[in-house]
Amino acid sequence: MSRSGSSNIPERRLPRRADLRGDAVETIHAGRAVKARLLRLDLGEGPMVVKDFGDKRWWVRMIGRLQISIEQRAYRRLTGIEGVPRFLGRVDPYALVIEYIDGRPLGTLPDRTRDGSARFERLRRTVDEIHARGVVHWDLRARRNVLIRPDGHIFVVDFAGAMSLRPGGFLHRLLFHWLRMPDRSALLKWKQILDAGAWTDEEAGFVERHRRWRRWWIFNRKGGGRP
Repeated sequence: MSRSGSSNIPERRLPRRADLRGDAVETIHAGRAVKARLLRLDLGEGPMVVKDFGDKRWWVRMIGRLQISIEQRAYRRLTGIEGVPRFLGRVDPYALVIEYIDGRPLGTLPDRTRDGSARFERLRRTVDEIHARGVVHWDLRARRNVLIRPDGHIFVVDFAGAMSLRPGGFLHRLLFHWLRMPDRSALLKWKQILDAGAWTDEEAGFVERHRRWRRWWIFNRKGGGRP
């Protein structure tokens, strides 16, 4: 579902590099090694999240600059989708700012199966909208990347590994069906986690085929809070 009137939301003042230091900044994730720092701060207009590579070694900053650009491109394509945080802007080439979502990882909730079918349907609709904009997430299996707010709204976050293709373009027509398969497989895993009904024979067959394909996928990873 798209957000109604999202274009009428006033722009916030973006933080500067100097604002990322001080007692008013809360560290969500320290960002060890090559990972970005994840910060929460409020300049008086509501909390924001900053993803920052600015304090890393020079070669990590170069990688981070590319990652920030990839993530910015995805967020811009997804503007207005209710289940995706709003992109607010960039601090500099090494840091971006998004809307803060006051939520918890859905996959770690003790009562995650409560209203599981409805929760899964909300997640599925959000992913369908993301795909309709030509974006694949590629890390939906990580439980930390699906949040639920106290009001029940579900959000997909962290598009650092996303790929964006222009809908209807040549590469989109050629590749998108295959590129979205990891997201489809992850959705079916979420269906299982949320106890939202048994897989159909078609869904079970797809999961098995994708599982075999993943063995050869160069970016395949284990762990990371994956379901």
